[in-house]
Formats: sequence, C-alpha cells, structure tokens
Amino acid sequence: MALLPAAPASAALLAAQAPDAPQFETAPAVGRQSDGRLEAFAVGADGLLYTASQAAANATKWTRWSSLGSLGTFKDAPTVASNLDGRLEVFAVNTSGSVVANAQAAPNSSKWTGWSTIGDSVHGPLAVASNLSGQLQLFGLGDADSSLWTAWQTSPKADQWSPWLDLGGEFITPPAVAVHSDGRLDVFSAATNHAVYHAWQDTPDIQKWSDFSKVGGYLEHAVTVVRDKNGILQGFGVGTDKAVWTADESAGYPGVNLGGKGLLTGVPAVGINNDDRLEVFAKAVDGSVYHDFQTGGAKVWSGFSSLGGATAGDPVVVANKDGRLEVFALDVKNTITTAWQTTPGGPGWSAWSTVGG
Repeated sequence: MALLPAAPASAALLAAQAPDAPQFETAPAVGRQSDGRLEAFAVGADGLLYTASQAAANATKWTRWSSLGSLGTFKDAPTVASNLDGRLEVFAVNTSGSVVANAQAAPNSSKWTGWSTIGDSVHGPLAVASNLSGQLQLFGLGDADSSLWTAWQTSPKADQWSPWLDLGGEFITPPAVAVHSDGRLDVFSAATNHAVYHAWQDTPDIQKWSDFSKVGGYLEHAVTVVRDKNGILQGFGVGTDKAVWTADESAGYPGVNLGGKGLLTGVPAVGINNDDRLEVFAKAVDGSVYHDFQTGGAKVWSGFSSLGGATAGDPVVVANKDGRLEVFALDVKNTITTAWQTTPGGPGWSAWSTVGG
C-alpha cells in the first residue's frame, strides 16, 4: 500500500531538524497521535530532547529527528501521555533536578508550546497516567528520601499542576502506574528489600491514597503493569534468576515464572494485541529482544523466542492504529531502532530498522 506524502515542514521545523540521525543516550518514549501516527522521543548525546513521527498512520517511513530544545539538559528517558483533547505531552527531569513538560500546541501538530517547570521534588524516570476525568498525573521517586511522590494537572488539559504529594515508602526502582477499570490509579515500585509494593486511589480522581501493600517478588529492575481484557492488573518483572515473572491481582498476586532463566535483563515491556492477548518483550543479556505471548487463555503462554536486534536499552512497545504492535529500543550504535508485527496479532515480525535519519 502506497504511503501518503508527508506534509511539508515549516521553515522553523526544518531549522530545528538535525542534519543526520542524532546519537542517543536514552531509551525512547513513544506515544500515538490523534490521527494514529506514532511519535517517538529520546534524549540525544547533547542532552536535548528529540522527536520523530511516522509519515502517516501505520507507516514504516518516519520523519527526520528534530529537537524540542530543553529547559536545561536531560539524562533520563522521557515519558509521554495524551491529554484529554488528544495533544501529546512529554515529561522529563533535567540535570538541575526540575521536572519539566512540553505539550503540542494542537492535536497532531508539529508545533509545541515550549518547556515549563512542574517542580523539583523527584528524579526520573517518571511514570504518567490519566485520571478518570482526563487529568494527567505524574509519579517519581523523591530526591531526598526515595519515597514515592505524585503531582497532577489541576484540571484536564491544564498547564497548571498541583504541588507534589508524598505518598510514602522507600523505593529503589522507578514507579509504574496502571489504571483500574473504574478509573482509579494504582502505582507500583520495588522497595529496598527488592519486593514490589503498590498503593491505589480510594476513589477515582480523588487524591486520597491507600497505604502501600506488598505484592511480593524480588526484582533488580522496575516492574511493568498493564490491565488485561478482564480488567485485571498484571505485573511483569525480571527476577534475579534473569527470567521474567508475572503476577496478577486476581489471586493476590502469586508469582508465575514465564521463562527465560539466565537469559533476560532490564525492564520488560508489555503490549496488548488487537485480540486482547498480552505480549511481553525483554532485552536479553546479549542485546537481542525476546518476546512471549498469550496463546489463548490468560495463563497459557508461547514461551520466549528471539526477535533479534542489537539493543543497548530496554524495549518499548506501542500499538499502531491498525493494531500491529511495534517495538522500539536504543541500539548499540546509539540510534533508535524498531521492528513491528507484519499483521495485527500475527506471529510474523519485520527486520529491525532505524527510526528517523
């Protein structure tokens, strides 16, 4: 199928574009525009944040990378979310310790509003989710005490944010946040004993939170949490045995070993196929990416197999508009690389290719 030609870039955008694909320092964050195009964000070797997007929804061709500038420079991976009106907003912590944000001027636009500060209580990487009302909410670990802190938009789509609220605890991994089917947020992180704990909103949109409750496990890296087709939250993490473990809330989070012992490392990524089956991706110790997917029932998995690649960072997975999963990672050449399902929910995958250029 022929791709539609990309819209001509403005002179200002062309001036901001890097002449060649930048060298990157972090894993990408990837969001999806209102029109279905994927947009990637990553920190370059110069500490600035760069972005590139698909030329059209579902396309394999991408725009060149362009700089969003910075309010200071960055070292941790950014995170991205969609506002209630469809505008993407990207968040990062700069090297001065400030949490900063930059939002699209309008849905699908290549123009951005510019960087603004949301405070300086936490360090990255950050987690973000949308409340039931559409207000975005950020989570990060405290600079002074490694407790878990949160701040939220004062209203949906707002530029104004609340002061940071300390939720307590003492944690060693970046947080992960998931949304219950009733709209309540639930945040997870591994504590100093390497077990995962979580706390949740008592009521959707209301900033009254439970105490932290133990999920269990023994993780070296951050956990990833998604909500499955039955509305059940399910966590995934790599244990000290270098295997991926999973646990869900349906039976009090019992741990189940999905395999890969001695093979896998880092923070897994989890995608949801167009038929609602979960698929998990993890970086192997040799830099390749492995995946494992549900084959029918929630408890039946395919077993890990390699998608190849030569990555230097953890994978990120996002669904295209047509339902095909697409995986992104920082590779050993310090470029952002991607591979995608050749059919929605299918077993076939493309070769790896470089994003932007």
